[in-house]
Amino acid sequence: MREPPFVSCIITAYNMAAYLGAAIESALGQDFPRSEREVIVVDDGSTDGTAAILARYGGRIRSFRQDNAGQGAAMIRALRAARGEIIAPLDADDVWLPAKISRSVAALEGVQDAVVVSHECQYVDKDLRPIALRFEPRYAASRRVVDLEKESLAQFHAGGGRIVLCNTGSATVYRKSAVEAYIKSCRPPAVFADGFFTLLALSAGGKAVILGDVLSLYRRHGNSVTERLKTSKPFMEMHVDALRLIEAAGRRLLAGDLRMLLKLWTAHSLFTERRKSVIK
Repeated sequence: MREPPFVSCIITAYNMAAYLGAAIESALGQDFPRSEREVIVVDDGSTDGTAAILARYGGRIRSFRQDNAGQGAAMIRALRAARGEIIAPLDADDVWLPAKISRSVAALEGVQDAVVVSHECQYVDKDLRPIALRFEPRYAASRRVVDLEKESLAQFHAGGGRIVLCNTGSATVYRKSAVEAYIKSCRPPAVFADGFFTLLALSAGGKAVILGDVLSLYRRHGNSVTERLKTSKPFMEMHVDALRLIEAAGRRLLAGDLRMLLKLWTAHSLFTERRKSVIK
């Protein structure tokens, strides 16, 4: 029997001391073999109690500190340090359920040429209580395999009863080899969102596996990076820059796919604003 692949769980943090401990505990508490995984945390120049939290874990995690350079730079540093062939990003304010890694890796390894696995996540408030909105609608099937050489990413993101991708970083895993060229040769994106490297991995071709299981909790609060940036011009420009980099590398990603993603993201943001008044 083939040995389990080594997995790098990576967390980047900037002034998230209020939530970071729960994120780290959820990564350490996975039911995947401990010998086949590592937890990497990059502190992006935090000025709160982040350093003290990281010190509590000692050798149980690999931690790095850098001057504040943005989430993109912190992510690149974590990816360059990662020893795993599979990358599992976790936002510093999110939480994984115990089977997140084992279920995701089984799905990735169980499909030939799979490069990305996405699963569903549950919206929660700052105290991890479920709230009205999920990140994406419920999936119709428990699992869907998408051939990225045959199906447009526009369809992949669009849903409509066919395919839906939960594109938050905490709800994905991907093969490091799919983003290796970018890690080695490109400067970090000036503005980073957790779906950036997932998009790069998807554009490499191969297959994506979508699971209907809820395997992570997506914490919603006003200080999260995504909440602060999702409607900003730099956030949108980052996706355009990603498209240019992908096309320059000769990878497969249609311009229409990116336009669809931006359209859906904007629609989701407006929908969220309209629903805020009913979220308790």
